[in-house]
Amino acid sequence: MTREIRKIAVAAVAILVATTAPAYAYIDPGMGSLALQALVGAVAGGLFTARLWWGRIVAMLPGGERKKIATQDKSNSDSATH
Repeated sequence: MTREIRKIAVAAVAILVATTAPAYAYIDPGMGSLALQALVGAVAGGLFTARLWWGRIVAMLPGGERKKIATQDKSNSDSATH
């Protein structure tokens, strides 16, 4: 039964591909700036996510949490002296 379903699915896809019409799409000059904005946003989001995950990975490593606590203690002692 599954072979028959596969044959029907392949035939349906072949018919759909064979009967598509051209889109006659138009790309205006603003499309370039939109694509550039999307690319910059994707890179910025990727860098933010990588930095977030990097901090979590470092915190899980041995000594990662102690380093974080030591940094907080140092900043607390600096603020107490000023």
